[in-house]
Amino acid sequence: MNKKQKIMLIRILTAAALLAVLHVLPVTGWMRFGLYLIPYLIAGYDILRKALKGIQNRQVFDENFLMAVATVGAIALALYERSGDYTEAIAVMLFYQIGEWFQSYAVGRSRRNISELMDIRPDYANVEDEDGKLEQVDPDDVEVGTVIVVQPGERVPIDGVIVEGTSALNTAALTGESLPRDVQTGDEVISGCVNMTGLLKVRTTKEFGESTVSKILDLVENSSMKKARAENFITRFARVYTPAVCYGALALAFIPPIVLLLILCGMVLWVIAMPGGALLLWHYLGTGVQVGSASFNVVHLILIVSVFYITRAAITASRSFLNRVASQSYKIDKTLIPPMQTGITYGLWTLFALFTLKALGFGLENLAVIAGGLSVGIGFGMQTIVNNFLSGLILIFSRTLHEGDVIDVGNLQGVVRKISVRATTVETFDNAIIFVPNSEFVSNRLINWTRNGRIVRREVAIGVAYGTDPKLVERLLVEVAQSVPQIVRRPQPFVLFMDFADSTLNFVLRYWSDIGTATDAASAIRHRIVEVFAEHQVEIAFPQIDVHVIPQTPSLTRAEG
Repeated sequence: MNKKQKIMLIRILTAAALLAVLHVLPVTGWMRFGLYLIPYLIAGYDILRKALKGIQNRQVFDENFLMAVATVGAIALALYERSGDYTEAIAVMLFYQIGEWFQSYAVGRSRRNISELMDIRPDYANVEDEDGKLEQVDPDDVEVGTVIVVQPGERVPIDGVIVEGTSALNTAALTGESLPRDVQTGDEVISGCVNMTGLLKVRTTKEFGESTVSKILDLVENSSMKKARAENFITRFARVYTPAVCYGALALAFIPPIVLLLILCGMVLWVIAMPGGALLLWHYLGTGVQVGSASFNVVHLILIVSVFYITRAAITASRSFLNRVASQSYKIDKTLIPPMQTGITYGLWTLFALFTLKALGFGLENLAVIAGGLSVGIGFGMQTIVNNFLSGLILIFSRTLHEGDVIDVGNLQGVVRKISVRATTVETFDNAIIFVPNSEFVSNRLINWTRNGRIVRREVAIGVAYGTDPKLVERLLVEVAQSVPQIVRRPQPFVLFMDFADSTLNFVLRYWSDIGTATDAASAIRHRIVEVFAEHQVEIAFPQIDVHVIPQTPSLTRAEG
């Protein structure tokens, strides 16, 4: 890891730590915006700088520009909605920087491996002259069939066959094998191996350019110039995708208002320029299509579309307002927020549906016919759907369940994650997600362990041998409970002497704990009971039966005979 990678890792960890701290701090308004801006700039100031440089150099559409637009847009949206939720922008920037860091680290390791691989290239080859002396020559000048000498500690420069000598070769640089390879006369050797022990004479079978080490180095050096088909496709796709996304977003933001403005301007010019233009325009707009008893025209369609967007905006604004009311600690029960949001959503969409029917010319008698048809359909095949729907409304508005509650329904135990009008999402303690129809909660017995809080009572039963002091057992059990950190101090744990059983004196230790740690607390209590009872020589009893054998007397034996 080089210095640049270390600095980037420090920036990522610092920004993540600040984000975690700010997530729990109760700050609002512009101070919240300023505080959240610190981790955002720590994580992404270089991305913003690169995006600005790309704009200046007319190379706009790259990943830096997309990241800058996405994160700045998320911050602007949070400011516009006054939600104070800047976590999304910071998280996006952090995840991008984490990916860049891993990529940089992987590239650095690859470069180091390539650098180490370059060490296998031999610089010379030993060739005997006419006097028997060794002469170092360039491996490229060695012809096929030449006998070269490889001394201990040197690399084999060219592929060949051993004609004299025995040794052990280190092939780790080529094959990764850590054990040396023993070779002798007649064995083939490849270039790049290190001769470890004996002197070898090798007759070359290839030129240096065709030897193993040369081919490996050539593949490594040219690998960066050759891209896979998928990589080439991604490169070409990115050149089209990035500007297409940007231009599409701009078109979606500006073209509809511009078109609407042009239409309005055209209508105004029509009215001004043509005598009687207003009446004629109204006549054209009012001329519609008749379908049975329903009729609609351009005005109706414009009104319906306008009211649709107004309804959706009102729902979004009301949900944001209620969330803001709950987050700013007004004197309101936060569990009322989801039912209120659901009621407002269904109420506004119902009003929109009635307005649409009225705009299309439907009367109350038509609604009565539709309601009658729906009742017949419900009676024949939609009982389950309607039952779940009505049960969902009952659950939402009665506040029997809340998200995060720990429940038992039937044989299922888990945590409520989401309540909708059709089904409720429950996450079991085995990390499985189960969608439970809402009718199951209304028609069956439902146990809500956290309706009054997360502190629940649990108990551990224990039996000791007869002859044990009950007061001692009670005192030891209370001390054990008080020593377990998962058990709350108020209410205090207590012990009950439950029964004189056949082989044991039965006691029950009752304690209070958070429902999330109650099982762990029970396990910790049992471990401590075994330790403490062993220290005080208190025996944990088990079922015992005393069998008394009565021997037969000689008189009884003769009488039976």
